[in-house]
Amino acid sequence: MGGVLGYRSKNEFLFTPPASDISNKHPNSTVRHCYSPDHTSMNTYFTYMNTNRKRGIIYSGMTSNIVHRMHQHRNKTFKGFTSRYNLDKLVWYEEFDWVQDAIAREKKIKGWKRAKKISLIEKNNPNWDDLYDVVKQIYSV
Repeated sequence: MGGVLGYRSKNEFLFTPPASDISNKHPNSTVRHCYSPDHTSMNTYFTYMNTNRKRGIIYSGMTSNIVHRMHQHRNKTFKGFTSRYNLDKLVWYEEFDWVQDAIAREKKIKGWKRAKKISLIEKNNPNWDDLYDVVKQIYSV
């Protein structure tokens, strides 16, 4: 059911998902969650959730460059759902080695009811802090 949450420090934690949450397509695939220190893989893909405020509207997406994508959301580069509702706060993300796994996770999350999405966010980020500065620091080249 639930994964394992391990805190590294006040602002740093790791989440290990239950085996049922990892795609069967790539049994050796590594899934790294919020604040993972191991971000050295050549191909990195992300599934993420944005909001406008705590327990506000939630948008889930997938990208290969989370810093660039969040910059686009924050600057309203594209007119659409996220710009219309100011969904520019990154509150949750996972990192994948395989694009198929990231896409599968995004589709799974999009199919969830709102309460389940809120539960996932609050399990890893109970204060709904904006994680943009964290990902910018970790993933900027």
